[in-house]
Amino acid sequence: PEFKGQANCIYKMKFAAKERLSFFPFDTADTIKLVSFRYHWNNYPIKKDTLVADSLREIKILSKEDIDQLTDILYNNFYKEKPNYVTLMNCFYPRHAILFLDKNGTLLQYILLCFECERSEASSKKITIGDNCTQKMEKLKKYFIKKGFSYGLGKKAGFYPGETTGSEPSYVPWNKN
Repeated sequence: PEFKGQANCIYKMKFAAKERLSFFPFDTADTIKLVSFRYHWNNYPIKKDTLVADSLREIKILSKEDIDQLTDILYNNFYKEKPNYVTLMNCFYPRHAILFLDKNGTLLQYILLCFECERSEASSKKITIGDNCTQKMEKLKKYFIKKGFSYGLGKKAGFYPGETTGSEPSYVPWNKN
């Protein structure tokens, strides 16, 4: 087949801040946090509606201005020309997440981010982060750096002290059920 289109991003101010806040789960969250965490093979620090704090490295509660900047990246970057192909890396070593919490601090939803392989996974199929154009993950990575994050953002294709890869002798697979 002939590959058509460009997966590159183009910025268009299509959605105003108020409209972006109406997208799920921004519309249901009382608090939004960014976090970084140590990677453990298929064992993220998110368990149902709580966080396991021992792997968390950095936490930032977002202000209204921060949320405006984040939603602008997510929803106002589009394919320059919609491609008829998808590129997907097989790896997924997430070390960052966007967390959506209610007024009691209960975790409602989340988006896991792997800047290493430029992939994301959401807790619900109702969550969308807009077009998966090429530069969006790089923009999100720069956003995390701007917010003071450093963990998991410096190396490429490597592991950090304290992380597990699933090949350790004491490895026990995490049961997702």
